[in-house]
Amino acid sequence: MTKYSTKLKIEIIDKILSHKDSINGLSKKYNINRSVIRRWAVLARDQGLMALKVKHTKHNYSIEFKLNVIKYYLTHDLGMNQVASKFNVNPSQVLVWTNTFNKLGTIGLIPRKKGIPMKKTNYKKQAKLNK
Repeated sequence: MTKYSTKLKIEIIDKILSHKDSINGLSKKYNINRSVIRRWAVLARDQGLMALKVKHTKHNYSIEFKLNVIKYYLTHDLGMNQVASKFNVNPSQVLVWTNTFNKLGTIGLIPRKKGIPMKKTNYKKQAKLNK
């Protein structure tokens, strides 16, 4: 479950865009961190209010997409929030991809399977135990 609903996000950003209230005032009123509201505002300005919609699907990004985001971040003099809103990804994801690329290169950006790996069965050992 998400922390903030789409309806609440749109309501808050609508007040900001129509100049009815400030980010600081809304932060105190709804008890939400200013940086979170600021990130929503940048996202809404760049991509519209529908970009604030809560996503319930898992995203698998291609290596090319990740490289495009990293290249854009490194070549342009923009912060992570602006780059993330341009590509509609989480700002922390931009940081993770950039750090991984700097440490491991392109190989580090290859998607890996998640979860606990299957336990290997040692058939020879099992056969000895059965005798």
